[in-house]
Amino acid sequence: MVHVAAEAGEPHAKRRRCDEASELWGDPDLKLFRFTQKGASWQCTCYNPHHQDEGTTKCTKTRSGAIDGEEVALRLLKTWALEGLEVFSKRDHGDCWEEVVHAHRAGLLASTEELDARVWEIAEWPPADGA
Repeated sequence: MVHVAAEAGEPHAKRRRCDEASELWGDPDLKLFRFTQKGASWQCTCYNPHHQDEGTTKCTKTRSGAIDGEEVALRLLKTWALEGLEVFSKRDHGDCWEEVVHAHRAGLLASTEELDARVWEIAEWPPADGA
């Protein structure tokens, strides 16, 4: 669900996400990633500050649950999200997707439980070393 932030009669009213349609993943005090369901698809937003300086577009990846199912879509996106902790730019984070898909095809993706445990191991954000 999307709410309109400005008056309905304004021609260029900015739209914003309703919090019920999305949730933070990991420690909410660190604000690492947000997952938003968009119909049959899921979108992951990465909040790594080093991925935000390349124009106005946020660092995101979207995957349809109609391809391999919702559980696989979320595992792919969570894997991609965690890969972003290791790279310095939004472009490099986008490039990680090919490796994630390859891992899926090879049967090497971590389980949902393993991915959820890994995100809670993150103690510092943003990373002090610049990545």
